[in-house]
Formats: sequence, C-alpha cells, structure tokens
Amino acid sequence: MITPNVVLSPEDMQDNLETLIDKTSANFVLNCIVQIAHDKADHLRTNWQDENAAKQWEKLASKLETLADKPEFETL
Repeated sequence: MITPNVVLSPEDMQDNLETLIDKTSANFVLNCIVQIAHDKADHLRTNWQDENAAKQWEKLASKLETLADKPEFETL
C-alpha cells in the first residue's frame, strides 16, 4: 500500500512493483495498468474534454492489452 505524502525513490517503486508481480503475476499487473489507462482516458474525456490525451491513453491500453494477452505472460 502506498502511504500518502511519502515520496518513494525509483528503486523503491521498482522493488514494490517486483513484489506485486511476485505475489500475483506479470499478466495481472499488466491488466491492472490496462484498466488504469482506460480509466485515465475516460477521466480526460469527461472532465477535461481532452480527446487527444484520451486517445493516447487508449493507445497505450491497447498495446498493453495485446502484450498481456500473449500466452507467455499468463504464467509469469
């Protein structure tokens, strides 16, 4: 869990992400990022009417979804 107002070093962030992958899977983490990207796109469209930025988040989500759907990531 991330504590509010605590700044983590890049190394600490990477360690936390690695721990999350170890406890779940690379596929799970990628799918979480896909969902976050879709949510960000929706937020940008709804609250900022920024279709260009929303499309960039959707493009990222699509690419990560393709990667997450590969069979080799299901077991990592």
